[in-house]
Amino acid sequence: MVFALCGLCVAAGPPKHGEITKAVVNSSGLRVGQKAWAAVVVEIQGGYHAQSHTPLDENFIKFEVKPDENASVTFGEAKYPPGEIEDYPALGKLSVYQGRVVVHVPLEVKAGAKPGPVEITGKVRFQACDDKVCYPPETPKFSIKTEIVAADAPVKPNEPDLFKGLEKASVDVAPQAPTGAPAVATTAAAPARVDASIGMVAWQFLIAFLAGIVFNVMPCVLPVLPLKAVGFYNAAQHSRAKSLAFGATFSAGLIATFAAFGVLIFGFQRFSWGQLFTYTWFQAFIVVALLGLAGARSGCLR
Repeated sequence: MVFALCGLCVAAGPPKHGEITKAVVNSSGLRVGQKAWAAVVVEIQGGYHAQSHTPLDENFIKFEVKPDENASVTFGEAKYPPGEIEDYPALGKLSVYQGRVVVHVPLEVKAGAKPGPVEITGKVRFQACDDKVCYPPETPKFSIKTEIVAADAPVKPNEPDLFKGLEKASVDVAPQAPTGAPAVATTAAAPARVDASIGMVAWQFLIAFLAGIVFNVMPCVLPVLPLKAVGFYNAAQHSRAKSLAFGATFSAGLIATFAAFGVLIFGFQRFSWGQLFTYTWFQAFIVVALLGLAGARSGCLR
């Protein structure tokens, strides 16, 4: 039943509170060695808001546009609109974006880039909230298909209204390494990054393991453990081997269930466990499941 429920969650997916409605560059072509702008437009649904790029609390998830690495294009720091300060009774004072959000990203075509079609990809990360609760972060992806042209090739402005006021703005892009420069520093730093990642994963597993131990000695769980052990022993007709087999099967079921939830929540990011309890159909499922367990325990369903 749990796995059928998980399948329903995957099929439905989490609700979307905002979507990318447009992603373009400011000219019909990108000239080799010259700078340009890209614009990413996100529409936040009515009744919701997103944390701005400069939230009032550093622990809040800020609105970010992250272009993917590109062999032909270098990107600079994105230019974000200012946030609106709003005060919500349940959430407090926040710096937010509402409605249409336009983010501009400066870019420069690398000197050695070859003329031809190029695709600029990336993602937007934001957290949407209503006036009472915040929802899991969303990461829609964008794609801009354009072409690289020679430095002296003619190009036409593209959607000038979307880039109004940026003509005289400074287009600072990240510095590029000289062509042919050795990548010794990057290569040497890679093992350290790998070791740090492994260490972080090990630390997270340790924290999860300790949390599991603490959970099992909580007053609401600890008294149940000997009852389950006695129940397995009686069901096994006082056979130690059968008791161990029942306990192992019971544990395997628990581990498999929560492993499935872990894959769906963290692997596929299909839903948030806390978010499920906001759905009426999930609340109804929990009620029916608890009534069924109560009936089976009392003998009414035997």
